[in-house]
Amino acid sequence: MRYGIGQKTDRYILEAIREKFKMGAQVRERKTEPGFYVIETGGKEALGRVIEHYTRYPLMGEKRESFNKLKEKYKEKNKL
Repeated sequence: MRYGIGQKTDRYILEAIREKFKMGAQVRERKTEPGFYVIETGGKEALGRVIEHYTRYPLMGEKRESFNKLKEKYKEKNKL
């Protein structure tokens, strides 16, 4: 299970997110799309911090739906 975020041009935003959630992964630029940056993590602890944060501070719209699917899979996988 992986969690990823993409951002066009504003790498510093992803760097701040990486630090906030203590992700070990590095922000990288997509080879196929210069100027588009991504960060992904599959670490249980980082995913737990992401889920805790977005449960407390919900996303909106399509992002909320995606998050809810991630949260359910995380609960199933970790038997929470």
